[in-house]
Amino acid sequence: MDGEPLRLRALIVEQNAPTAQRVSSALQAQGYDVAICSDPDNADSEYFKHDYSLLLLVVDNNKISNWNLCRRIRAGSSSAMCLIGVVSGEVDDLASALAAGADDFLLLSNQDFDMRLLVVAQRAENRRNWQAVQGHLKASEARFALAAKAANDGIWDWDLQAETLVLSDRWKEMLGCSNNQLDDSPDEWLSRVHADDLADVRKDLDAHIQGDSPRFENEHRVLHADGTYRWMLNRAVVERSANGTALRLVGTQTDITVRKQAELQMLHNTLHDPLTNLPNRALILDRISCALERTRRSTDYEFAVLYLNLDRFKVVTDSLGHVVGDKLICGVAERLQTCMRTGDTVGRSVGDEFIVLVDDLDDPSDAVRVAKRIQQQLSEPHLIDGQEVFTTVSIGIALSNRGYSQPTAILRDADTALRRAKGSVVMKHAVFDSQMHDRAVARLELETDLRRAIEREEFRLHYQPLVDLDDNNRIMGFEALIRWQHPTRGLLSPAFFLDMAEETGLIVPIGYWVLREACSQLSVWHKQFPMSKPLSVNVNLSSKQFTDPALVQEMDNIIHESGVNPYCLWLEITESVIMENPQMAREMLTKLKERGLQICLDDFGTGHSSFAHLHKLPVDVLKIDRTFISEIGEQGENSEIVQVILTLAEYLGLDVVAEGIETESQARQLRDLKSGIGQGFFFSRPLTTTAVEDMWCKQPSRFGLSPLLN
Repeated sequence: MDGEPLRLRALIVEQNAPTAQRVSSALQAQGYDVAICSDPDNADSEYFKHDYSLLLLVVDNNKISNWNLCRRIRAGSSSAMCLIGVVSGEVDDLASALAAGADDFLLLSNQDFDMRLLVVAQRAENRRNWQAVQGHLKASEARFALAAKAANDGIWDWDLQAETLVLSDRWKEMLGCSNNQLDDSPDEWLSRVHADDLADVRKDLDAHIQGDSPRFENEHRVLHADGTYRWMLNRAVVERSANGTALRLVGTQTDITVRKQAELQMLHNTLHDPLTNLPNRALILDRISCALERTRRSTDYEFAVLYLNLDRFKVVTDSLGHVVGDKLICGVAERLQTCMRTGDTVGRSVGDEFIVLVDDLDDPSDAVRVAKRIQQQLSEPHLIDGQEVFTTVSIGIALSNRGYSQPTAILRDADTALRRAKGSVVMKHAVFDSQMHDRAVARLELETDLRRAIEREEFRLHYQPLVDLDDNNRIMGFEALIRWQHPTRGLLSPAFFLDMAEETGLIVPIGYWVLREACSQLSVWHKQFPMSKPLSVNVNLSSKQFTDPALVQEMDNIIHESGVNPYCLWLEITESVIMENPQMAREMLTKLKERGLQICLDDFGTGHSSFAHLHKLPVDVLKIDRTFISEIGEQGENSEIVQVILTLAEYLGLDVVAEGIETESQARQLRDLKSGIGQGFFFSRPLTTTAVEDMWCKQPSRFGLSPLLN
């Protein structure tokens, strides 16, 4: 080496010029002769020219070059007396620096950085007086002391050759142990790792030691002195010899128990229903998926999925409120759990629907027995806030022996079976079969077609005459009845699709189409066939349409667009719809009446409306339900109910329509009873627009017109 060595000489290898200048100024103030090299790949030659007391690596981006330089310097024969320090802005560089052979680590963000730098400079000066062997031992101690101060983590140093493990005081504190409680064996740590986590810890350690991973990092549980397990994050890097042999592992241990508990709670919340704390749909699907996987491994294993729905739950919430409804749901959840066998799972899907996974069936009939046990348990009254609340449950059952591959498929079939069960009066549970699947597929296809029917203009209106029984059955108006001209199934009556339209909500746009079409046609007829008393048209309003907030505005638009006299438009609303909420119905009917529309109470006699409510409703016409008309015999027997309705209507000043008249005898007796208006197949089946116009031209007398006047 050139010249006499300076007692205080420092080499700064810098990748951050401002930081290097700051460090250089501080060292010069301490009497150091400072040299600066900006290229770590070529700093070796500068270092070996002089006997430096201190080598500082100021790292920024190209960290690998610094670590490699550190290893090369440390491997040199003249480096024993040189103290190597690393200056960094990232605490994560600590482990890498120590693994590369650095003696000290200075974190730029520490408030005492300048003081720490002076301490490092003093340590470098002191090291000049140590002997080589003492210096080597002290370097190891310095690394350990510095690492312990740099973070609030536990530090560990595993000598892989001697199979000894040095643990810092902080490491021991994390597990509630004192210094003399733990020995220096690696088993002291590994024996405390939770049995379920140990295999992964060993696998990750071996992978890093063998060079298959860049670092060791693992989250696991470690036994605390109080007998509980704490979650720890352990990180380490291996130190290797020049020939690549793994010499030691230097690592840190961080207590992540609080974070892990928060994560586990978050996971629990994600997979459980917040009201009942039962598994939610996502977790149930996961467990069904595991059960399906087991069926693929074992041909003897079978299970069942039960889909449950409380009957008339909406009645409870509407009458007693949602708080009572929530308490009922919780009570049902508790009872369901008492019905389960070991290994079964009960979860809440949504609202008042529950899912049960019945595990490991000895026989498929076991699923039915579980369903019956559930129904028996839930049939007992629930005492909620001092009040007895009764509920029953419908259950759909799907068995795993149908060769399912997806959990959603068996859940779908259980839901399909539930629909069948809800339609049952006695059993209230049903097991899925292939016929249900066929019906479900057909239903889905029909729903898809129904959604496209409006845009494809596939609906048609037929018109059934309403006749004046007291005026020779003169046609005074028509009821508009919807038909669907299906592209492949032909002309479909409402019985095939109205229920589905109600379920899907399509009944609302379909209902407005009917109103527009009927009003438009009525306007045309008024112009084509003028009469002293213009024809009227009756249009049915569904329950969803009647409660639609946009109904009044839509009616205004339709009347304006068609130009029809609103007095000629009769809106038919079922008695049951009005009785669901008489106050709301009265308000809505009043708004409709203000526009001059006529209100007809349809299916009268079946909705159990009280006289008090009926008296207050702005209704113009009562339409006697066809069931009462069909019971009238040849001699007038069973006509008492009709007579009562007619008397009531007369008292209230309302008109009456008798629908479903199919025989001459019924027509004659209703005429004798002064029913007023009749409708039914006896007079005419529903007619197309063309058929109505042909009738007008060919049979004007049916409209009360003389052929000569027409």
